[in-house]
Amino acid sequence: PTRSRSLSPALGFGGYSWSFIVLSILLLNLLGGCTTLPWDPFKIEQTQPQWDVSTIKKKYQEDQAQRLLLPNDWQIDGILDIDHEEEGRRNRISLTSRQGKQLRLRIYGPFKQVAFDLLLDPHWIQLIKPNKRQIVRVPATTKGMAYLTGYTLNPGDLLFFILGKAAPLIFSPTQSKAGIVSQTEPGERLLLDPVHGYILERENALATVNPYHVRYHWPETFSPASAALPKKLAITLEKEEMILTFIFRQWQMSQTNSKQFRIEVPKGFTILEPRIQ
Repeated sequence: PTRSRSLSPALGFGGYSWSFIVLSILLLNLLGGCTTLPWDPFKIEQTQPQWDVSTIKKKYQEDQAQRLLLPNDWQIDGILDIDHEEEGRRNRISLTSRQGKQLRLRIYGPFKQVAFDLLLDPHWIQLIKPNKRQIVRVPATTKGMAYLTGYTLNPGDLLFFILGKAAPLIFSPTQSKAGIVSQTEPGERLLLDPVHGYILERENALATVNPYHVRYHWPETFSPASAALPKKLAITLEKEEMILTFIFRQWQMSQTNSKQFRIEVPKGFTILEPRIQ
């Protein structure tokens, strides 16, 4: 048998002091926060303090306008961290953009040897295999990307992800607990920074076949005269249950069509074009 206890201001509930109860709740919240977020960043919370929607939309438009002015030729040195339950890797990488249309991703293995060399353009994805003197070429589609890399990702989205670019908004921004939420014409849902207007998180809200989620880490300080460049971005591919984290250590931008950013396909290699189902 249990003995009932009265509720009193001194004892609190069940004979325990209110200070003990409050401290216990705080500890549980802290411990629980180590593993999961206490909210969904895209969940609308109308009870939070309101920002001026027109100002946020203008900030986003100004930020995107600055990104359109970024040089088309650039190179990034950094780290690619692949997080998967069956396999985890961390490699040094370089990313090179040419004229804003071509992208080259090199992943380096031990002793700075190129372990993976991928070329992307609007028409083809090409995987260079120096040891076999072969180039495997597939159409620049989501299926082509999955065939060569195992990642179900539209290759045309990579440049947009890296530079923080996105399409115009079709809905007025709405407030969530973590920031400002809106949606673009192609169906991306964006979580926006309410002060600067750049993208904090993005996901393809309309896609059910190949869903993704991208989270950005921006520098704490940057020049207001040009668009901020991300320090890190994490791409979650839900189909593969995999997280690709790009850590950008050094950006090198060119204001001209510099030859140092030239992307060339090796000559004398055999080109293979497998048929993709």
